[in-house]
Amino acid sequence: MEEKIVIFGGGGFIGSALARHFSSQNCKVVIPTRSDPRSPYFWDLSKRILSDQILDGAMAVIKLAGESIFGFWNKSKKSKILSSRVSAAKLIAQKIRRMKNPPNVFINASAVGYYGVSPKSVCCEQSKKGAGFLADVCAQSERAAQGASRRGTRVVQLRQGMVIGGAGGIVKMLSPLFKMFLGAKISCGENYMPWISIADLVRLYDFAISNESLKGRVNAVSPFIATNADFAQGLAKKLHRPRLFRIPKFLMRLIFGQMADEAILSSQIVLPQKLADLRFDFQDGTISEALSQNHNL
Repeated sequence: MEEKIVIFGGGGFIGSALARHFSSQNCKVVIPTRSDPRSPYFWDLSKRILSDQILDGAMAVIKLAGESIFGFWNKSKKSKILSSRVSAAKLIAQKIRRMKNPPNVFINASAVGYYGVSPKSVCCEQSKKGAGFLADVCAQSERAAQGASRRGTRVVQLRQGMVIGGAGGIVKMLSPLFKMFLGAKISCGENYMPWISIADLVRLYDFAISNESLKGRVNAVSPFIATNADFAQGLAKKLHRPRLFRIPKFLMRLIFGQMADEAILSSQIVLPQKLADLRFDFQDGTISEALSQNHNL
């Protein structure tokens, strides 16, 4: 009997990679839709609609859905970022609590933004919540998702770093600039950037579903520490372009506002302590290795 895996946000960069992976493992992959009310897999956050058929019989539920953090953070944008993540986690958790046969595991995609802007110490899963908007978003989303555990569902909060590889995410956003010889590191490039390759992240989701001992907060980051300069150099090399410029901090703040300080200029060293304890094997040791998986640039 094929196992059913539900992926909220399955049409995005990470979700698409997960859907391909689990489909290749002969799983039944369900990607809920918000565009077709006639679909048996229709859901609508604004009206709190979540079809029973979406979760019925599911072995695992993955929540990736949420407003992108990229862009200028005005009041409206921040409201969408917060509400989309918290409301989705709450709605799914509430639905799970009402099920007669709830899923084995609910994986909620969170982020290393939980630790705040430039913490002074190395962060592991037991580190305290930091200050800032993203930290608040992560904390509220995780709290909402944890409600699913009341029905015996194992809840995993994956605090993801920057996801690198493939033709999506940060690579898709920055590749055009590098192709036009405008690629650059930010300021001195020495800020630490928690990251994970898309291949290792997909394997980690698989690991989280099958490993019953993995639960709660999990840092989904590579143990191999890298900087913004490492990423810029790796992408420039991949695209066969020189890295000619240095973008000053004030310009990033002018373009992105608060997002620049919390998501671009921040510096964090985050380690995957729980995964190390469970001997999870990261296969990509450098950002260049992660970028080498990209066949569509």
